[in-house]
Amino acid sequence: GSGLRYACGEAAVWPETGGHPQGFCSDGCRRRYTNERFNLLEQEAELSACLELRASVRKRRRIERALTAVRWQLARYAVSAT
Repeated sequence: GSGLRYACGEAAVWPETGGHPQGFCSDGCRRRYTNERFNLLEQEAELSACLELRASVRKRRRIERALTAVRWQLARYAVSAT
C-alpha cells in the first residue's frame, strides 16, 4: 500500500521524574524512524537526479510519480528543531 513505511503503535511517555520527554518509545524505534527517513531522503535525491537525465516522456512521468510518492512519505516524518 501507500501508507507510511514506519509505524509504531507504542506511546512515548512523559517522564514522571521530570526531564526531557522522549520523542520515541525506545532507542530501537528512534533508529528505525531515523533510518527510514534517511532512506527516503536518498531516494528523493536519486529520483531528482534522474529527472535531470534525458528520458522519454513515459519514463519522466514514472519518475515524477515516484518522486511525488517519496515526498508524500517524507512530509509525514517530522524534523526535530534540535
